[in-house]
Amino acid sequence: MSPFPAPPTLATAPDWPYLTLRAALHARDGAQERHALTLADAQAWWACSDRTAKRQLARLHVSGRLVYTPGRGRGNTSRVAFPGALDAELADLTACLAAAGAAAELARLSRLGFPRGWVLTDAVRGTFGLGVSPAGTDRLRTVITRPLTAMDPLTVNSAAEAHLLTQVLDPLLVFDTDTGTLRPHLAHHWGTPDGGRSWVFHLRRGVSFHHGRTLDARDVLFTLERVRRGAPWYLPGVADAQAPTPFTVQVTLDRPDLFFPRRLAHEQALILPRDVPFDERRPVGTGAFRWHALNGGFRLEAFDAHFAGRPLIDEVEVFLVPELRGDAPPPWMCPVCLMIRSSAGCRRTACIS
Repeated sequence: MSPFPAPPTLATAPDWPYLTLRAALHARDGAQERHALTLADAQAWWACSDRTAKRQLARLHVSGRLVYTPGRGRGNTSRVAFPGALDAELADLTACLAAAGAAAELARLSRLGFPRGWVLTDAVRGTFGLGVSPAGTDRLRTVITRPLTAMDPLTVNSAAEAHLLTQVLDPLLVFDTDTGTLRPHLAHHWGTPDGGRSWVFHLRRGVSFHHGRTLDARDVLFTLERVRRGAPWYLPGVADAQAPTPFTVQVTLDRPDLFFPRRLAHEQALILPRDVPFDERRPVGTGAFRWHALNGGFRLEAFDAHFAGRPLIDEVEVFLVPELRGDAPPPWMCPVCLMIRSSAGCRRTACIS
């Protein structure tokens, strides 16, 4: 649980279908009193069925958020009109959200493609940065300006994503770039008795996973097998891997390889628990931070039981606020979650609702 007090409850939650519609129409037509609107447009912008689009338009019409005039007859396009000025509505909304400290809602609003000056006000920017709670705990709120790509150790291909993974997952060994040498991490000692054809790794005892179980050699064997199956190019020549004791792992290679321990310091070999199905939206490991999903972002919470010591900061909250050119919503990005639309992890219908 977060040590920070919950932000004040919003008197009225943002009407996301309404805001999505206004953003799309403004991006297409600019500032106008009336806009042409087809059901096909509404379906595309809301990612919903024809029936749901009609219901949403009826709801917004009855509530007074807009005036919907259906087109009657062939060639007559339906139209919508809005009673309030868009810039004034956004000024009121952003002020309310900023006063409530509603960082997730502000980040989501910024992704809809409104003119940035209408959304990213001084009050909104003040919601982000380093804050201190009355209890003296620290939280950093920040943003990233692009969607996350792969967050699986087997397929991660970006330095930023790899860095995030290493905050949540730990490797057996760590490569020290200053000295050019390997340092112990989950494995406190390692060596080869035969010139590099077999390697023995001795694990630290009492290392806790985020879900409460203690790390043992079977987790390392599970991870190595996962790498062998999912990225065989990364650990070539592994003939066998065994656990002679609960905290000892022995790996036998086809041929001597003195570089093998160095491979185990890469993000592809970050250790995963054998009893938790991997989910790149909620990775579980032994790392210094626990991962929590947020609406439009994620939270890294300090893991008190980390074997190498607790992090100095208590929480880091990260939200997606993309750098848009021309204030147009990027077509490749899910409007709520951080993954690109082509990712299997993007739950588009759930995000739009």
